[in-house]
Amino acid sequence: MFGFGTTNSLTMDKPHPDSLLDSGVQGVIGKPLDRVDGPLKVSGTATYAAEYQFDDMAYGVLVGTKISAGKVVSIDVDAVKSIPGVLDVVTDFDQFIRVSAQGGATDAPTQGVKDIAFFGQIVAIVLAESFEVARDAAARLPIVYDEAEGQYDFAAHRDETRTPPTMPRLRISSRAMSTRRWPMRR
Repeated sequence: MFGFGTTNSLTMDKPHPDSLLDSGVQGVIGKPLDRVDGPLKVSGTATYAAEYQFDDMAYGVLVGTKISAGKVVSIDVDAVKSIPGVLDVVTDFDQFIRVSAQGGATDAPTQGVKDIAFFGQIVAIVLAESFEVARDAAARLPIVYDEAEGQYDFAAHRDETRTPPTMPRLRISSRAMSTRRWPMRR
């Protein structure tokens, strides 16, 4: 749990016979709801998260790779730390998570970003006193790569893919069939 090992607590491994949305007690689906922020948003007077100002607030911009396969050889953090307003450049080849959504419900996401798996993979974050300075420093951050040949031809690697298990046939009730014309595939 929390990025270490595996967990099965969120696994839904059996189909549920009824729609949980239909049987829930919420009673809000399909009904109009007043939003307390609605009038402020439509009048242009709402304050959005990015508009709040706090004392000593830092801004961060993620730095992604410019190649899609290979290794990061070095990142010259000192080259941008001298830009006025840059607070720090954080790199951690061992602990950065490659893709936060990659792990799924039972596996922790892959950690380590020295080996590049895709274009734009996050390898650093630049922290600065303003968003503009952080964005500028992130764009200027020198990264040296050992570029490898990527795999871009789907057909050439198709036999390496995993085939999902056969899905059960979708059953449509007679009531649904009577209210709408459904194209049938055989």
